[in-house]
Formats: sequence, structure tokens, C-alpha cells
Amino acid sequence: MLFHGLRAAKAGQVNENLRARGAYLADQGFLWEELSRKASRMKTYSPTGAMADIYEGKRGMLSEYIEKFSAVSDQVGAIFMVNGKVAGMDAFGKAGAFEKVFGKLVGGYALDALTHCDDHARDNALKSQVTRFISSAKSASSKEHPSVGLGVDCRLESRSIIGFALVLDDKVIHISIFKKTGNGGTMGRNRTSYA
Repeated sequence: MLFHGLRAAKAGQVNENLRARGAYLADQGFLWEELSRKASRMKTYSPTGAMADIYEGKRGMLSEYIEKFSAVSDQVGAIFMVNGKVAGMDAFGKAGAFEKVFGKLVGGYALDALTHCDDHARDNALKSQVTRFISSAKSASSKEHPSVGLGVDCRLESRSIIGFALVLDDKVIHISIFKKTGNGGTMGRNRTSYA
């Protein structure tokens, strides 16, 4: 799974290309450049530029993050925070689906946390930030597109969020929403939490 910042940037690019060209496109060169930058910041080597090599290179540190978080019974989603600020959320139509990817999601947010440390950031998750994030997501504009597979692809955007959802038979199968930032979707580092 891509790290949070790159997932957010890719979502923004796909949303823009759907508006402009009606196509599910992201700048692959940009994505590879960002993977290379991440590997460099993480001081990991990837002969092929593969995301898996970055995760493997930081397995020990990422495991520490992942072990500190666990999904609760019947949990279908989470809002993740980095450096005390909302970074994004993912939710699934079924608890089992969320449980299967929960560790990977935490790992993706933790990878950004490790590369963008702010030792002065607040360490607590503020309910008001989560509430504002949810309100912004609820008021985002939504544009429906035929999915590349089953269902309908909904692209979400407001001044402060970017995201997408897959809907099938009027049920959300998966939704990802990211907090927009001034630097293409990447977030700060070190402290990761989820609500």
C-alpha cells in the first residue's frame, strides 16, 4: 500500500484528470519520483523503486507503530492523525475488510510520520479537529463516474479535503478521504494516532 502522502497526491491527480479528461490517470513519473524521495529520506535502497523495499527497510520502526494500534470489534474505519493533525480516513463496508488492511493503513500513515517528524507538534488527538474534518467531508462536492470495475466511483473534494469512494448497490464499499495540504498531500511526521 502506498504511504498516506502519496495516496493523497494520487487521489488529487486522478480527481483532476477525471474532471479534465474523463480518465482515471495519475502522473506515474511523479509517483515514482515521490517514491524515490521517500526512499532517500528514509535512507533505504530500492533497486526497482518499489514501495515494498521502503517498508522492508523500516520494518522494525513500522512494527512498533503497528503494534500500538489495533482495530476494535466490528470497526469499519478510522481517522488517522499525524503530528496531532488529521491526515485522513479510510472506511470499508464490512468490518472484516477493514481488519484485513488495518495494519497496512497504519503502516502507510506511520511511514509519513517517520519522515516528517515535528517534535513540537501536539501529541493529543483533538475531537474538534476530527469533527471539522468530518464536516468538511460531508459537505464536499461529489462527482460520480463509472467505476473501472463494479459499482460507481465517487470523487470527493472541498477546500480542505480530497477523496474517493466506491459505491455498489447504494452501499459504500470503500472510502478514502485525505486532508489537503499545501505540499501535494504529504503530512508531518512522528506522532500517529487514529480515532
